[in-house]
Amino acid sequence: MQQRDRVVEAHQPWPADSIKVVTKRQPTADEWQAMRFAWRVMAHVKSNTVLFTSADRTLAIGAGQMSRVDAVNVARMKAQALGVDALRGSAAASDAFFPFRDGLDAVAAAGATAVVHPGG
Repeated sequence: MQQRDRVVEAHQPWPADSIKVVTKRQPTADEWQAMRFAWRVMAHVKSNTVLFTSADRTLAIGAGQMSRVDAVNVARMKAQALGVDALRGSAAASDAFFPFRDGLDAVAAAGATAVVHPGG
């Protein structure tokens, strides 16, 4: 039996002690806010998802894909309706870790400047 995901790690503003930044560049205040929002949305989307947000809205969702790259490509395809640069400067979230670099490369190529994922 599975319990409801309460997204407890996003109850407080980010940055938080429970979150580890693994890059040299620290996220900006806007990126922290967008990543927190993305993480909260992620809890309510079908598994195997990569999604893109701004600080206050969801921009694109690529859900239910076997590959993180494919999930990013689905999200990009859906974002085209918003305009060419719809994902530029966005934050991305994944419900699982990125097992290979190609997924993160796809996120960066889509325009995201920050990514949150559960690690692994």
